[in-house]
Amino acid sequence: MGALSTITQIARFIRWHDWGPAKITLVWSLSLYIAVAYELAFEKYALSLIVFLIFIFNQFTLSFVLNNWGDRELDRKEFKNNPFKGKTPLESVLILTLLAIIAFVSGLPLILLNGFALLWIGWLTSAAAYSLNPLRLKTKGFGGVIASVAAYWFLPVLITFSVFEVAGSLDMWLFALAYAIIGIAAEIGHQRFDRTRDRLANVSTLASQLSAQSVDRLYAALLFLEQVAVGLIVLVVFQELRAGQDRWSIVFAFLVACSYLILLSLSMGKTVAAIRKQPSEWPYFSRSQATQGLLFEILLNLALPICLGAMAALRSPLFAFILGLYLFFRVVVGGAGRNFEMHSPRLGR
Repeated sequence: MGALSTITQIARFIRWHDWGPAKITLVWSLSLYIAVAYELAFEKYALSLIVFLIFIFNQFTLSFVLNNWGDRELDRKEFKNNPFKGKTPLESVLILTLLAIIAFVSGLPLILLNGFALLWIGWLTSAAAYSLNPLRLKTKGFGGVIASVAAYWFLPVLITFSVFEVAGSLDMWLFALAYAIIGIAAEIGHQRFDRTRDRLANVSTLASQLSAQSVDRLYAALLFLEQVAVGLIVLVVFQELRAGQDRWSIVFAFLVACSYLILLSLSMGKTVAAIRKQPSEWPYFSRSQATQGLLFEILLNLALPICLGAMAALRSPLFAFILGLYLFFRVVVGGAGRNFEMHSPRLGR
């Protein structure tokens, strides 16, 4: 019980459920695509995946804890709970120093990979610039959106391709573009959700700078673009699977395409309608308007990884073990379907 209690306390402090299931799922499912598209040997893939997931976990932990630390005063003004509340300055410095050391050490095995060091520096810089003074871009309008998307969406995609030594291809840039659009929608949605509190606290996010009507129109447009971005991801995966030419490749390719079209038909228009009818409502957390989350929870987090993992397992049965671990993480550890974490209003903030 003591160990479980300690783990629970650590998970709460690092806000694991605010980012862990969504971010780990993103890079892990992307790695399955890389394994199939670039025909990686199981031994090479498995070793890279283990080192990469350790790095990703520590890096995201540091990024979000830094964000918590930078938000101490703002959270106090907005009456939000902050993990650093009650911590002395010395305790805070020790925690941040320890996490920084762990994150740095976890990245050392990857640092000689082509492009990794530069991307890692970019990730650290954008995360720090977003959360910490003197820049603290999260309170600087459009600059905050750019920094958030770079740190939590765009650069992690590029780093994933770099770790598996396949960086620079067209599919990498298409995935990065698609997830950047998804990230922009998530960030604006979060700012829209917090707009009233941010204005009362004189926090100058992009949403707080704009009128409520302008934010609603912007968010409606982004929700549409977000579904297009998911379509772009599906198209890249479809093309890769269809190129296999064998029976199972074609079956999985059309399964992915049909899943997207079905889920799109369920979600198209409903989230925009939700904005018009209930402007203060967060569509991903309204059970009456939760179909938008199906595109992410069912398609990106489950259907695509299952198809890709199955394709990899047909080539090398050991990949079935990786797929099983992924599903265990997504369903049991990550709590698939619970609040549609990919679009939690807390992500990136």
